[in-house]
Amino acid sequence: YLNEGFEGGSTRFFKRVGNEDFQVAGDVIPRKGSAMCFFHGKHPLSPLHEGSPVVSGTKYIIRSDVLYELPQLGEEETEAATSAPASAKRADTASRSFYDLGPGR
Repeated sequence: YLNEGFEGGSTRFFKRVGNEDFQVAGDVIPRKGSAMCFFHGKHPLSPLHEGSPVVSGTKYIIRSDVLYELPQLGEEETEAATSAPASAKRADTASRSFYDLGPGR
């Protein structure tokens, strides 16, 4: 979310009740500098959701999709990937908690 100073504009999630009914599961209130990620489209874990109307002011957002497909590895690549241990240098933020990584941090 890129700004505050508007009313409304939450992202509302719904849960299924029975075979065809839905009820509100919760609202995510936009906060400047925050981001929200969830499965989308035809993914089996994609939640039913809507962008609630902005009642006053202007809401600015950036929306992006991450699309990927896992590559099919050949026999040699699979053996190489599973036989040698992987190592990586930890990023500075890796040891910080999720809540420490809020807006502007």
